[in-house]
Amino acid sequence: MKKTFLFTSLLLSALSISSVTYAESIVTDRPDFTESPQSVPLGFIQLEAGYTFADAGDTKEHTVGELLIRMPVSQRIEARLALNSFAFSDASGMKVSGLQDSSIGMKAELIQMQNLLIPQTAIIVSTTLPTGENPYREETLQPGMKLCLGWDINEDWALSSNLNYDRASDSGTSFNEFSQSISLSWGFSEYLGAYLEAFAFQPDLEGSDDTAYINTGLTYLITDDLQLDGRIGQGLNGLDTDYFVGIGVSNRFRI
Repeated sequence: MKKTFLFTSLLLSALSISSVTYAESIVTDRPDFTESPQSVPLGFIQLEAGYTFADAGDTKEHTVGELLIRMPVSQRIEARLALNSFAFSDASGMKVSGLQDSSIGMKAELIQMQNLLIPQTAIIVSTTLPTGENPYREETLQPGMKLCLGWDINEDWALSSNLNYDRASDSGTSFNEFSQSISLSWGFSEYLGAYLEAFAFQPDLEGSDDTAYINTGLTYLITDDLQLDGRIGQGLNGLDTDYFVGIGVSNRFRI
């Protein structure tokens, strides 16, 4: 309880910092699974946080926090720190809770200008850190890499995609996991946006099946630097109940 209180206080303090004016609106890496090929501009720091509820058959899980801190180190490179989220799950009546592992990484923009053939391109490299609590803690690092692609179709429509590789771990067993995503977004107005997304995972862990999901959501821009979001997704994995819902907030402010 004490850890949760300290985390909540820190999050609310950070998000309450007054917004500043910048030439372009905030670009976030949430609420969809697909990461943007754009980094945070110099002179700013960006916080993204949220809550998710997932129901997959006999397992129900709440995740609170999802705090990602994005800090630019140059015009094309940002450092990324994902702090521990607090998770609570109920699997067939067995209830567990604790902090998940945190992670560190960086995003580098490789191609900024884009056309129909050549997308905006960035790469994200990261690894988890064994800082969580059982049963969510993995004792080994889980490094990963993401290739982020983006196309601005016109002023209202955009397409983005990720190609990902992770050296994942499950209860101490390491394995290769590949994942892909594609997300189509559009703007209804200057403030309201929406997206439709599909993503899938292919682990090579024996006994694990490939999984796939569809996901849609809304974003609402309160100011150029403050955005709210909501999402809902459905698993395509043959379970009668396999869905998730979530809400979040992202804030960019001057440093």
